[in-house]
Amino acid sequence: MAAVAEVRTVERSWIRRASSYDPYLLVSVLALAALGVIMVYSASIVVAINYYGSSYFLERELIFICLGLVALVMGARIPYLWWKRVSAPIFGLSVLLLVAVLVPHVGHSSNGAQRWFQFAGFQIQPSEIIKVTLAIYMASWLASKGDKVRSFKDCSMPFGIILGVVCALILIQPDLGTTVVVAVSMISLFLVAGSSILHFLLGIGASSVLTIFTLHFRRYQGARLSAWLDPWKYPTGAGYHTIQALLALGLGGLTGVGLGNSQQKFFLPAPYTDSIFAVTSEELGLLGALCVVGLFLVLGYRGFKIAMKAPDDFGKLLAVGLTTIIVIQAFLNIAVITSSVPFTGVPLPFISYGGSSLIVSMLAVGIMLNISRHSATSHGPAEGIKHGDRGDNTGRSDGGQDRRPRLSSARSHPDAATLRGRRPVRDLGVSAYSED
Repeated sequence: MAAVAEVRTVERSWIRRASSYDPYLLVSVLALAALGVIMVYSASIVVAINYYGSSYFLERELIFICLGLVALVMGARIPYLWWKRVSAPIFGLSVLLLVAVLVPHVGHSSNGAQRWFQFAGFQIQPSEIIKVTLAIYMASWLASKGDKVRSFKDCSMPFGIILGVVCALILIQPDLGTTVVVAVSMISLFLVAGSSILHFLLGIGASSVLTIFTLHFRRYQGARLSAWLDPWKYPTGAGYHTIQALLALGLGGLTGVGLGNSQQKFFLPAPYTDSIFAVTSEELGLLGALCVVGLFLVLGYRGFKIAMKAPDDFGKLLAVGLTTIIVIQAFLNIAVITSSVPFTGVPLPFISYGGSSLIVSMLAVGIMLNISRHSATSHGPAEGIKHGDRGDNTGRSDGGQDRRPRLSSARSHPDAATLRGRRPVRDLGVSAYSED
């Protein structure tokens, strides 16, 4: 009987632990990842058999999924305040990787771009890693600024310099799509942190000038802009990708041509990476495409919901930063495929083939799940770290004795951040201390 009681206790502990995470966020991400495995197989099988004699891309994607799930679990189990402690070192290391990848014979070049490290048959892309590490660092840095977040000298100018250096290193590779994702995400985070609206608008203006400058001096990107305005004018040149993607969308109709039956995957450049949404839309139709969009909307909504309920400024800003990066990248990819914006290459999170993007995105979701876990408890995140984040939400370390420090909860005192001399971050629509 004692053994049965112990098993039941363990089961109840696991149920409490699992239910404290945001289930909607987790289910939406797992659904996207599962769909990604199916679509990578469908879009790549012909190429894989012709060139490798096996389901090469599916096998590697399954490896990436396993590594991504490990990253998700790690992110969900590590107390999110730990990332605040290591934010500066991991961000510095990421910047060094961005510099190192540009060094000849160190970084791997492909199709005129130098964005990867080649290691044991796999490629590592530093620009994917910097997305998460920059969000962590900026969230920590902005949360520590307090009232100075509205100061141009103390906050806006250093913020612009840091973001400008990171974007410049990514743009040199060149990778305009990732540069746009990073810039827009971090400027949005800057606004949520409570910055001056004027400084926010200046940041938008500077980003626009940088984009125009890039289009002017990089001919191929300028050609993409011309092709976006009239792709049929360049059917075999800069407009080719856009035309093939639009044809895939049209051929899919309402319900699609069926899994594996896409014809455009033989004509689309990178059908299992940047163009995978076009193949998905052709095979699953408008309904399938809307399901993908809906899953990303759920992810975005739950991510911002987690931010609104986060127990401290760092958690709130970190959830906003990570959510924004994933959602902006997803809808930028979809906008490119539907010719809503000029062509630029970015993978579709969780669905496109590729290890760096998938693993980093899974880690980001894991961190958001950990924030949601602390948001769901009645005590703050400090206890979770102090007691090793045991996962049982009791905060007890030995003998069942509750030795938590009796601190006032910020959730009970909405003005606690102000009383500590720090200006609360900008609200997202409801109080950060409100209950669901």
